[in-house]
Amino acid sequence: MPATAPSPAPATPEFAGGDAFAALDAVRARLEHLSAENDRLSGELEARLLESVAEQTGAPLPSPVPGGAEVERLRAQVALMTRERVDMLKDHRRAMADADDLAAENARLVHTVERLRDDVRKERARADRARQMSRDIDDVTDSGPLFNDPAEQFRHEVYLEWAKRIPAGSKAETPLAEYGFADGYMTTGRDIQGIDRSKIIAVAVEVLTGLADSLPGRDMHRLRGGVAGTSGFVEDPELGTAWRVALQVKTASARRVQFWRGTDRKIVFATVGLHDDMDIG
Repeated sequence: MPATAPSPAPATPEFAGGDAFAALDAVRARLEHLSAENDRLSGELEARLLESVAEQTGAPLPSPVPGGAEVERLRAQVALMTRERVDMLKDHRRAMADADDLAAENARLVHTVERLRDDVRKERARADRARQMSRDIDDVTDSGPLFNDPAEQFRHEVYLEWAKRIPAGSKAETPLAEYGFADGYMTTGRDIQGIDRSKIIAVAVEVLTGLADSLPGRDMHRLRGGVAGTSGFVEDPELGTAWRVALQVKTASARRVQFWRGTDRKIVFATVGLHDDMDIG
């Protein structure tokens, strides 16, 4: 049998700097070509051996085993590139997982920023309302009394001071107590010199909200009777216990507000007087 010329094999691919997957396909194509060429040559050799044995002994010889160093080298190269591809796929999956984590974290941060911006807008609006209320109170003070009745004017100023002084979130838990006035209270407050009316209003709010009980500068305490407070506490069966709270401290003839506090916590303002004035009316 005449020998046939081997078909040209595909050129061995260059891998340096090239695409790994394209190189893998080229190696596989070369491997398939070499396998086909090896099968062809093995078939020819087997045919020749069979013819020779048939002529001489009549016993066929075993077929040659295909293989070779080139085939093994290419197989090893394919296995290496396959492992590299698997590693690249693992790296890709890890990168995608990291990207998902970063996207979730970014979403959380965006939500936090929006919430903080909303809080800032609310605080600015609250501050604007407080400034406007302060301007309104100043306008009321500058324009003079809004009520002919002194008691009604006092109540109006007390409410404005409470609204300005107590934060919006604390108003429900810091209300004004029920209160009234003893006869002559408006007169004593008007006749006392050396103390601004706004201070009397501010201290009245502190008494009505309970703040004065814990403010050291107010020196609030129960009033005793007798000369220089030598007797027992002053009490009234209807009005309750007499109390005194400071408008001024560490001042000669410091001014005080005296009031009654009933068992129902109702406050009755009695007098505005000097430190040594024991008359509560």
